[in-house]
Amino acid sequence: MEEACVERPNALSKVVIGLLGSLTLMFYTTELAPSGLLTQISTAFSEPLSKVAWLVAVYTLPSALLAIPLTRFLARMNRRVLLLTLLFSLSVLNTSIALSPNFWVMLVARFLSGMCAAIFWPMIAPYTLAIAPPLHGGRAIALVLTGSSLGLSVGVPLTTALGRLTSWRFTFALIAGIYLLIFGLGLRYFPNVVGNRTGKVPHPKELLRLPGIRVGLSMVMAFVIGEYSTYVYIQMIAQYTHLNATVLQLLFGFGAISAILVVQRLVDEYLHQVLLTVAGFGIVAMLGLLFLSNWTMIVIVMGIIWGMSFGPLSTLFQTTFTRQVDTNKEVAVSLESSTFDISIMLTTVIAGHCFDQWGIHSNLIVALLAFTCAFMIIYRYRGYLK
Repeated sequence: MEEACVERPNALSKVVIGLLGSLTLMFYTTELAPSGLLTQISTAFSEPLSKVAWLVAVYTLPSALLAIPLTRFLARMNRRVLLLTLLFSLSVLNTSIALSPNFWVMLVARFLSGMCAAIFWPMIAPYTLAIAPPLHGGRAIALVLTGSSLGLSVGVPLTTALGRLTSWRFTFALIAGIYLLIFGLGLRYFPNVVGNRTGKVPHPKELLRLPGIRVGLSMVMAFVIGEYSTYVYIQMIAQYTHLNATVLQLLFGFGAISAILVVQRLVDEYLHQVLLTVAGFGIVAMLGLLFLSNWTMIVIVMGIIWGMSFGPLSTLFQTTFTRQVDTNKEVAVSLESSTFDISIMLTTVIAGHCFDQWGIHSNLIVALLAFTCAFMIIYRYRGYLK
């Protein structure tokens, strides 16, 4: 099968890196934006909080269910055109959310926004790789995906604060405006990359026959269970460790960003070693939070290490899967994206049951076991992760 063709090889300038990085930040921020504004939205539409919470869940649903078929269906489309279409669509959809007359309009717009995300995440790493200099693809992906961690540590808190200071409608209007701004700049700066020109797009079953794909999916599931069985309950972990929740979030964000800055320099040559180290950070962090929760200074250090286990994951996952195939990399990454979101749903059930039955320490134990599994998978099958 034929590789994607780039109009201007090595076209990944600092401007393009900044624009693509701002996109990963915005997509992550958009996903979680309603979480800090549920009370306002609930009051505006006179809907119960449990129902309004679906604004977050319905956004992730398309990624879990539709990422693979949508990626295959759009494989032949020019990547630049597809990216610009997604940006314009998100500007329109978030505008409709800001102006929505009722809750159901908002819910439908969130679902359609999630469909845009289901297309975006599998394509962003292959697009970056196609326009990056040779032998520097992993570093380029790491720089672009830094935005996802910034979205978690900066974008979401800012949109929450802004929404509470003004209104939730203004927040979504601002998000729409930012997408429109990036769209305008993208018309000028995004390099042209053609889609699959051979007409042959592999079925996911074909890729699942590859041992490296199966190993990668197992690793993704283990990491997701480890991270999301705990981060969702970060307020409870803060109480368990006698630390302010905001402080713990800031420590986590600092660790995440610090790890990304290091990983982007190492990922091209030392992918396997970096994966092992990140899994080890998760193990150390869970052990420290479990057994040394009364030692404030140790908890502070563990909060940073915990963030270091999370921050580089998007980069490491997408780099791993783009290396498993020579062509149709978007389809390979769509398998990772779907597994990621399905694992989040699975983890939500497991973590919620553990917390209800045995308390927050049981979530930390589940995470410890998951990180240990990830470490063992990476070590045992290191030949597929280099």
